[in-house]
Amino acid sequence: MHNRSRYLLVVAALVFAGSLGSSRLSAQGRIVGVVVDSLRGGVPLAGATVVLVSSNRYASADSAGRFAFDQVPIGEQQLALLHPSLDSLDISLPPIKVTVAEGAATTATLAIPGARRLHQLMCGGVSSDGAGVVVGSVRVPAVRSNDSTPLQVRATWTAMIANNGQVSVVPHEAVVAPDANGTFLLCGVPSSARVRIAAAKGRDTLSAKTVTLGNAGVLRVALGEIGSGALSVQELEAMAVKANAPGSAPGIMGSYAGFEERRRMGFGAFRVLEDREKQSLASITDVVATMRGVTRGGPPHLSFPTLRDGSGKRCLPSFFIDGLYVGGDKEVVMDFRTLEGMMSPAILTAVEVYSSSSMIPPAFDRSLRTGCGSIVVWTNRANKSKS
Repeated sequence: MHNRSRYLLVVAALVFAGSLGSSRLSAQGRIVGVVVDSLRGGVPLAGATVVLVSSNRYASADSAGRFAFDQVPIGEQQLALLHPSLDSLDISLPPIKVTVAEGAATTATLAIPGARRLHQLMCGGVSSDGAGVVVGSVRVPAVRSNDSTPLQVRATWTAMIANNGQVSVVPHEAVVAPDANGTFLLCGVPSSARVRIAAAKGRDTLSAKTVTLGNAGVLRVALGEIGSGALSVQELEAMAVKANAPGSAPGIMGSYAGFEERRRMGFGAFRVLEDREKQSLASITDVVATMRGVTRGGPPHLSFPTLRDGSGKRCLPSFFIDGLYVGGDKEVVMDFRTLEGMMSPAILTAVEVYSSSSMIPPAFDRSLRTGCGSIVVWTNRANKSKS
């Protein structure tokens, strides 16, 4: 009898334990969350697909980026993010882990990473500020039997480096070989510069595009086999402003920090550019052409902004970028057409135009040498460092 009682107790304990396990397995919670796009400042990513990995369930993010899963087993779960922008970059993000509690709502945030994190995922290592990534494809040309020249993709741009008030222009080039499918990856490309990307065999350019990555810091580029030919001025150069130039524009009245004070004094014409404006602008000339005192000079295909000198004749003004003197009539450091081809309107923040020599702040006045006024261009680099 004693043995029988013990047997019944063991069976009862096992049944009770089984019922507890079954209860735990059937316990459920809820996951609610939001999907954002860090490449575009953390805006909601509508239409993204979120996957509950363990049960192969899917949810779509609404217009506010929100998603939800009901009746989720408690414990650790994994969520994966799918979106066409990730597919276009050939990126698969690792799933995130969340812990679901019984009867409670667990919150989760999924995101397309920012530019620096994407650079790390795609290229490895730690990227520097402003470093971007180009993911691309090129239509591989037919290879003739006597042609063993390898296909290459070359990215070229120019860094304008300022040091102690002096400006130097340093060309940069990155060269990669596309794979058998014509796919290539370029790492460390500057986000703020115009970058020329060309597919070439030896000295023959098969296809070329000039692009600017912008704030997203990552871009998909498709190159086609279109043959060689002359390129426009804007495809020949690109520019990234790399360093400050101490003393190049002394004092607050020669820096971006003095912009509002100069505007308050009203000696020149001033324009602050909003992000939405920049999308329709193709060049520096487009930015300043409508400002007071500015006219276009030269033939239409080579037009550039001009001012009027003391006798009323057109003259090429002195140009400054972030307080650095880069050129002007009779004292040319850099030809304006080259400068315009190097700069993307996407990096511009503000412009000042001084058409009268008597109104130019001393830091930007070269009228005694050039006989003309000044145009001062500020980029987002100066804007970020204004404090």
